[in-house]
Amino acid sequence: MPDLHLWWLAETLTCEYAGAVAADVVVRAVSSAARTLRDLDLSDDVYWDLTEQTARRELTNLLARL
Repeated sequence: MPDLHLWWLAETLTCEYAGAVAADVVVRAVSSAARTLRDLDLSDDVYWDLTEQTARRELTNLLARL
């Protein structure tokens, strides 16, 4: 199930950021966020929410630098 959720999140963010960043950049942001939070003792809901927020923050920061 975790892989499916990460895939869904990457697909969702790829659609939202289409034209602004490449799909592989979105996938890297989601993967990085998931790795960063993986070792914390979080409930699944909190983990997924924070993964999404962290990935969005990384993408927003990237766009701000462009």
